[in-house]
Amino acid sequence: MENKVNTSMNIETPIFKKFKEYLKDNSKFSPNVFNSTPKNLAVFPTITFKESNNADNTRGITLDRTETVYNITDTIEIYTKDMVINGVEYSKKEITNELKYLIFDFFQTWGFTRTQASQGEYLNYEVDRYIIIETCSLNSWNRKINL
Repeated sequence: MENKVNTSMNIETPIFKKFKEYLKDNSKFSPNVFNSTPKNLAVFPTITFKESNNADNTRGITLDRTETVYNITDTIEIYTKDMVINGVEYSKKEITNELKYLIFDFFQTWGFTRTQASQGEYLNYEVDRYIIIETCSLNSWNRKINL
C-alpha cells in the first residue's frame, strides 16, 4: 500500500477513504465506518475515525520554513454488540478483536505508531467501546509519512 497523499496538511481524507475500504473488504462483520461521531449508534459494529491532532513538529522545520514535518494523530473508536450472522452467534469481544487487529494492520502498513489501544467506557452495558490512537509524522516536501 503506497502512503503518498494528495496534500501535505490534509492526510485525514485520503487515509479515511482507504481505511473504510480496507475494513469493508476485510471484515466479515460489515462495519459502519464514519469520519465523525454519528448522532445515534443504532447499527453495529460502528467505527469512528477522527484526526484528533495535526500539529507542526518543531524539530522538523527548516530555518526558512520551506520544509516542515507534521505530527498527525488519529483516534479510532470501535463500538460492538453481540450479534448473529447467518445463524452464528458472535460475542462483542470476538467482533472487537477482529476489527482491532485489522485496524492495527492497516495503520502499521501506512507507517503509523500505535500509542494507545484500550477498552473505553460506554453507558450501555450491551455495547463495548474500544479506543485506538495512532500517530505518524508527515513530510511536507514529499508528502510521505516518515517510516
